Amino acid sequence: MTKSGPSAVAALYHWVHGKWTLLPARWRPFVVNLLVGMAIVVWIHLNPDSSMVKRQQDRGLDWLSRMVTNTPYAPQPDQPVVMVDVDSATYAQWGEPWLTPADRIARIIALLLDAEPAQILVDFDLSRRTDLAPLADILSRHQGGKAAKTQLIFMKTQASLLPANSRLPAFRDSALDELVASNDNLHWAAPLYRPDPDGVIRHWQLVIGGCENDRLVLLPSVQLLSVMLSDGVDKSLEALLAPDQQGCLAMPHFSGRIVLGSGKQIDLAGEQLQHRIVFALPPNPESGYFPVDWQGRAVPALTILSARDVLAAKRFSTGGLLTGAIVIIGASHRDSGDIHLTPVGQMPGSLVLANSITALQGLDQVQRPPFVLILLVDLLLILGVSWLFVVMSPFAATLVSSAVIALLVVPFSLLAFSQGVWLDFALPILAVQMRSVFAKATFSYHKVRRKGIKGVLK
Repeated sequence: MTKSGPSAVAALYHWVHGKWTLLPARWRPFVVNLLVGMAIVVWIHLNPDSSMVKRQQDRGLDWLSRMVTNTPYAPQPDQPVVMVDVDSATYAQWGEPWLTPADRIARIIALLLDAEPAQILVDFDLSRRTDLAPLADILSRHQGGKAAKTQLIFMKTQASLLPANSRLPAFRDSALDELVASNDNLHWAAPLYRPDPDGVIRHWQLVIGGCENDRLVLLPSVQLLSVMLSDGVDKSLEALLAPDQQGCLAMPHFSGRIVLGSGKQIDLAGEQLQHRIVFALPPNPESGYFPVDWQGRAVPALTILSARDVLAAKRFSTGGLLTGAIVIIGASHRDSGDIHLTPVGQMPGSLVLANSITALQGLDQVQRPPFVLILLVDLLLILGVSWLFVVMSPFAATLVSSAVIALLVVPFSLLAFSQGVWLDFALPILAVQMRSVFAKATFSYHKVRRKGIKGVLK
């Protein structure tokens, strides 16, 4: 180290020490608290991927999700969703089959097509099956006439082993592949999500990469394809998202975005927060699902019909509710293997799909506010918290500051969250908690200095 180094440090120390001695004694704890609090906030913002920060953010977002679910603050869908559910009663009536019978699915689809819904989503894996002839017969007739207005979406899954010379799995073959390829109203989509380490589904996967004949194939998720079809957007994704990648030797890097006719943009890359599902539809609410305006009248955002009741009807009629709506055919019985943990409780995969479509329709992807605004809010909170730590004990200051943050910041967070903006009140609370730990450690240190270790232990 050069001579100028120590002298410069010494000069800075003496300058800071001189300013510190001029500060009134009653203000010194406040300044210390303020500096420590802001240092903690800056550290948190510089380390957003740390497990501690992520856990706190997940707790905050999960809580907000539960608060907005099934309320006017929830995402508002453009059209109602109707779920035809293979529930426990239906499953028992059918003799608890290992696979949902394709002929039953075909009969349900045939009844639904007469009602002219905008989309029918079939939430069953139809690969590796040899009983699809009844379904293929119904779909082959799905051309021309009124039925052609309905788009049908089927689930496509991937093989567990990677093909040779590929880092991407192949999509499984289905007996419906040729039929889907020849009909513009039939589509494959990916039903996958991103479960967190705790097993809770909080994020979607908007696009899945796969390999077919050494060629990259991008398959949209169900919710993305549903929104694109509603908006008339071209469903070809390879040129848009991975224009420079042809083969399967590298994982695709999504760098593009999809622009809908309304001007809404869906970013396929972005940070993890943008891929957060904002759940609007909880499982089995006691008061029913919130209403939406549909064709001049208020209808529930979600209507659930038992598959056995649908099949028992000679002609399917819901008073025009299905016309132009989105219908999901899925299963909720326990043996389906399609029950998932979410921030708002356990729900079948078909209900997760309904929530994803509703969120992508009725809400922009979740965004953070400008960084300057975040720091300003944190600074104001830390100023208040620092003052509390001066006039109160560390325990009381922690209790009061957490309560004040909850009372002031949480309502603003709730309002902002309903607009797709995440005002992170979890970080100030985490800063308060860390500040409390620091205060207790400082108190213990000064106590040891005054009394010694023996004096503290007495």
